[in-house]
Amino acid sequence: MRDRHFAPVKNSRDMTSPLYLSSCFTGSNGNYTLSPTPNNAWTLPTLLAAYRQANPWYNCWSSIQFNGTSVIACGLVNGGCPNNFVIENSMSPFVASSQPLTITFDVISPPKIAKWEGFGTSLAWWAVAVGKNGLDQQYANLFYTLNDSVSAAYANSGPGSLPGLGFSITRYNIGGTGIPEDSVPPNNVEMYYDGDGSTVGRNTTDKSAWYKLVPGFWAKNDPNAWFWGRDPNQWAIFAAIRAANPSTLVELFSNAPMWWMTDVKSSMGGNLLPEMNSVFISYVANVTAYFVKNLTVPIRSVEILNEPSAGWWNFSITSQEGLNANITQQQSLLTGLRNNLTNALPDVWVSGTDENNPDTAKTNLASILPLVQQYNVHSYWNLDQRRIDLKAKLGNKPFWMTEYGDGDSTGVTLGYTIAHDINLMRPSAWINWQVIDPAWGLMTVNMGQTITRGKVKQVNPKYYVMAQYSRFIRPNDKILSSSDVSNTVVAFDGTSYKIVVGNYASQRNITLDLRTIATARGKAITGPLNTTYTSPLFNKFFQPMSCNVTGNTVTFSADAFAVYSFQIPPS
Repeated sequence: MRDRHFAPVKNSRDMTSPLYLSSCFTGSNGNYTLSPTPNNAWTLPTLLAAYRQANPWYNCWSSIQFNGTSVIACGLVNGGCPNNFVIENSMSPFVASSQPLTITFDVISPPKIAKWEGFGTSLAWWAVAVGKNGLDQQYANLFYTLNDSVSAAYANSGPGSLPGLGFSITRYNIGGTGIPEDSVPPNNVEMYYDGDGSTVGRNTTDKSAWYKLVPGFWAKNDPNAWFWGRDPNQWAIFAAIRAANPSTLVELFSNAPMWWMTDVKSSMGGNLLPEMNSVFISYVANVTAYFVKNLTVPIRSVEILNEPSAGWWNFSITSQEGLNANITQQQSLLTGLRNNLTNALPDVWVSGTDENNPDTAKTNLASILPLVQQYNVHSYWNLDQRRIDLKAKLGNKPFWMTEYGDGDSTGVTLGYTIAHDINLMRPSAWINWQVIDPAWGLMTVNMGQTITRGKVKQVNPKYYVMAQYSRFIRPNDKILSSSDVSNTVVAFDGTSYKIVVGNYASQRNITLDLRTIATARGKAITGPLNTTYTSPLFNKFFQPMSCNVTGNTVTFSADAFAVYSFQIPPS
């Protein structure tokens, strides 16, 4: 948010809508920030979601603090700051409660996604923070079962039980952090916190961040320096997940090589030393082989690079593991890993390259795509056309969305992103970055080194929004089309249709026109239909609701930003 000047929005109309602007800051690069009217009652993340839905071409992507003011950050757009007259014309339907919407369904055309593989989460930080503390099975049951009621241990108090999220994919992080005992002068390991939070260093200034440095298994470049017990917390969570859901798909991923392989002698940023290229490949391949052969863990895929083109993994600025790699280095690492695995583990796929967003991914796609068996991308920036463009270039290559997170605890932005990713980018899997996190998590948990470590502090509304999708859109479903690309996801499991709809920026009447589904079933749909909904603004979380069916249609009044999940049973 640099190089911006203040440009007040001029508008003679009464700006009573919370969607109108009070000011706009334009940057020299064409980006801008919107400052909404100060007297509105909407939270900024909610307002951000409204801008996204009404004006996706503005590319508004985040709510931030700028010069002490909460603002909405937006991407490059022709003409710079938008005018309130334009905003009024495009956004007023999202404020008015009298705008009805009818949604139709296409059950004849080929599915958007032929085989949905599931939702999931990466482990890494949260698993290091809460693992091996007597609560491993609690979290495994919360995130990886479809149990209707899962009890949780709270630091103070909270809901008596939660619905399981029913995840089916787990990403295990291959760490790169060492411990002080590994260092041999003059190549000292950076003194950051190791896995028990006991060592402070210059780049991790508070103890709350200790869990971001995931312990690695190879202490030094010596075949006798492997220590497989160094990541006990993440492993404890992973073992509990496999007990809760033995069929979970597993991907291993690396954010950085071992610290001693980099030019800055740290896993927190920097570059891979040229002479360590093959050593890094061996590290990732050996960890994969250990999981498969020694721990009997079936591995679907392994990723050796994480956001390698971003350019922000710069020691000593970053406080998390990361590695910069140019396109030549990326190609070398992917090719080398494939060659290594082909000999011992030919069925394990190489995936990559987990770029930060579809736009960055598209830049190097032609050079990377032939080298991976599965393409991974992260879903930041909220660029719908880039989602569409990326999928067009990927063709039929297996494709996962492997990281997304945001600071909107209501779940409004989460639901928006899930719907747009599934309908426009069309991956076969959608994976949360950190389900537990102080800023981005579905819940917050005590991550400090105290007797309450691992206990739940707060369950955010977005936990229940996640449940509205993950409990209903299930592995092996087909993802179908509807007339509402922005807000409706439709799945079919061979017998039942599942419709997840909502997250509109205003209260409105919704009609689900189910006639095509009735025709496909060969039988009229009768009600009532049992529905589950989450309304973050009204503190209603995963509540049951019954809807009548008349003439193969369902009409209901949807709360602003609420999400509703319908299931149409077999005929």
